[in-house]
Amino acid sequence: MYETIPEVSHVETMMDGVIDSISGNESLDLTQAQRYVIGVLDANEITRSSVTGTEGFFSTIGDGLKAAWDYILKMFKNIWDFFFGKKNKEDSEAAKEDVKSAEEAIKEVEAPQVTEENVKAVAAQVEKKIDKLPESPKKKELKKKVEAVKAAEPAKAKQATAALIKETFEAELLDKPRLNELAKTFNKLIFDLNARKEEYATTNGDRKVLGHAIETFLNGFKGMKEPRKGLAESKAWVSYAHRCLEATDNSLETIKAMKSETQHAISDTQAKIDGAKSSQYNKKELIEEITELKRTMASVVQVIKTAEHARDCISQIAKIIEGAVVKTKK
Repeated sequence: MYETIPEVSHVETMMDGVIDSISGNESLDLTQAQRYVIGVLDANEITRSSVTGTEGFFSTIGDGLKAAWDYILKMFKNIWDFFFGKKNKEDSEAAKEDVKSAEEAIKEVEAPQVTEENVKAVAAQVEKKIDKLPESPKKKELKKKVEAVKAAEPAKAKQATAALIKETFEAELLDKPRLNELAKTFNKLIFDLNARKEEYATTNGDRKVLGHAIETFLNGFKGMKEPRKGLAESKAWVSYAHRCLEATDNSLETIKAMKSETQHAISDTQAKIDGAKSSQYNKKELIEEITELKRTMASVVQVIKTAEHARDCISQIAKIIEGAVVKTKK
C-alpha cells in the first residue's frame, strides 16, 4: 500500500470519516472527511462510489464504513511493516554513516596533512572552494592569502595552507543558506512534537508508553544547534547529532513494541463497529474509543515521520560539513 509513510493528516481524516459516519448524518450532505474517505477507497479500488452512490455509502453503518475500517486496519499494518522492515534500520545506519564521515572530515580541518610534496595540490583545492564563495570582503581576503601561498616556497607555504584550510572551511559554512533552511525544518520538528507531547502529560496504558517515546525523542533534540558558525560549532554539532540519532532509535523501538496491542485495539474496534449495527454497543462510547485510537495512531505516525525528517536533516547537514572540507588524507 505504501512506498512512503502517509501524512498525519491522512490518518486523522480517515478516522474522522469513520467517526462522522457512526455519528449518523443520513439526512445531511456527507462531511468533508467522509468524502475524503470515499475518494481514498475509490483510488485504491476498494469501492466504487459511482456505482453504490455516495448518499448511501455510509448509511446505517453499512458496507462503506466496513470498507473504511478495513482500509485503516491495513494502513496501520502496512505502515508498521514498511517502516519497521528494512527501512528503519537502513535509514538509521545511513544517517549515522553520514555523521561519522562528517566527524572524520572535521579531523582533517583540525590536523590537515599538508606536506611540502602536496602543498601545491592542496592549495589548488583550497582555491577552488574560495572561488565558489559568494562575493564578500572575506572572500577577497582569502583570495589574497591563497595567492601568497602559491607564490611561496613549499616549506613556508605548508603552514599557511593548513591555516587557510580552516579559514576556508568556516567561510564556506557561514555562506550556506541551506543550513538555515535545515535548521528551520529541525526547529519545526521539535515544535510539532512538543505540541503532541502535551497530549500525554497525564495518561496511562498505551498512551503513557507513547508519551515516553515522544519524551525520549525530544530529549535527543536538546542542545542541537546548526554548525554554521565554524569549526568548534561543527564539532559540537556532530556530538549532538550522534545523541539525537541514538534517541531516535530508542524512541522508535518503543513505538515498534506497541504494534501488537495497537493492532488488537483496531481489530477490537472493528468488532464494536459491527456490533453497533444491532445497537449492541453504545455509539457515543464507540466514538470516544475511536477518537482515542485516532490520537494514538496519529501520534505514532508523527513520531515515525519526525524520525524520517530528522534523520534526513542530520544527513544533509553532515554532508554540507563534509563538503566544506579540503581533503588532505590519501
